[in-house]
Amino acid sequence: MPKVEFISPKWECSRCHSKVEQPVRVVDGKLKATFFYLPQKCPDCGKLLDFYKVLEHYDVETIKKANKVLV
Repeated sequence: MPKVEFISPKWECSRCHSKVEQPVRVVDGKLKATFFYLPQKCPDCGKLLDFYKVLEHYDVETIKKANKVLV
């Protein structure tokens, strides 16, 4: 049975710097978030948020330890 956990990175819009709440599913130590490939907008300024670019370039530990993650 796979080990599944949810983490809540400290996402922040790169344009207006408002906080964005979006949990991420981690399965067996790897990020699994297919819904991030769908376009999502910042609730404050409307900028398209590129979660998938961040998730493709960083590992789970880096995202967990970051004090903020710009999208």
